[in-house]
Amino acid sequence: TSDVQSKHCKVKALKNGSTTRIGGFTVMALQVTHSVPCFAFIVKHEEFGKILFATDCSEFAYRVKDCDYIMCECNWDEGVVIDNILDDTARSMHEQHLEIRQTINAITENFSDNLKAVMLLHLSKSNIMPNKALQRIKEELCFGNIYVAKKGLKLELTK
Repeated sequence: TSDVQSKHCKVKALKNGSTTRIGGFTVMALQVTHSVPCFAFIVKHEEFGKILFATDCSEFAYRVKDCDYIMCECNWDEGVVIDNILDDTARSMHEQHLEIRQTINAITENFSDNLKAVMLLHLSKSNIMPNKALQRIKEELCFGNIYVAKKGLKLELTK
């Protein structure tokens, strides 16, 4: 009930550029462009370092230094969308999400010597081919520790 929630839960709205502590985590919000207000987050913890988490955005123009992990949207692939439009099966509002080239650029701009892994998030069910996208990104970045998020996948975060 709301009485229980108000007694036991603290809710703090984050603003662009604001930082807050949540237990052992430090979280910074970065406003991103989307059809509704959305944020990317920089999450820091002494046990695993720094995570950049970016999803539900049509572009990611920030540069975050020394990321240990990047979790980034890779929603659609222009080639697949063109095929879907020709087949009349395009379903995503792709102008609100990162296309694979934008994802590659965002990862490249935030790549660091500390980077241990990249997790691709929020892939469209019909506008991207996950295995093909994964292979392309690994090849273009010359980095093998890239994964597509899926149910049951676990990634151990270490510093």
